[in-house]
Amino acid sequence: MIRQCKQEVLKFASCSHSAVEVAACRTGKTHYTPNTGTHALRQAICNKLEQENGLEYTPAQVVVSNGAKQSIWQAVLAVCSEDDEVSVKYIAG
Repeated sequence: MIRQCKQEVLKFASCSHSAVEVAACRTGKTHYTPNTGTHALRQAICNKLEQENGLEYTPAQVVVSNGAKQSIWQAVLAVCSEDDEVSVKYIAG
């Protein structure tokens, strides 16, 4: 299995892929990131907010999303409990 994996990496590396793609494959960073963003990204955001805005946050207080729907869903999950009833108004348009 390991030999087959190494052969696949070598085949992958011989194609026209960037060094970043090859490095990601070799280090196993080929899966989806956490829904809240990677720890390194959230830490970088905390550093930026502190240095440029004078705001102090921890990575646990930062959520990175890929759009409005995900952000709204995460906000609902943060404030609602399992047995809560949530009403959502749909506006067509």
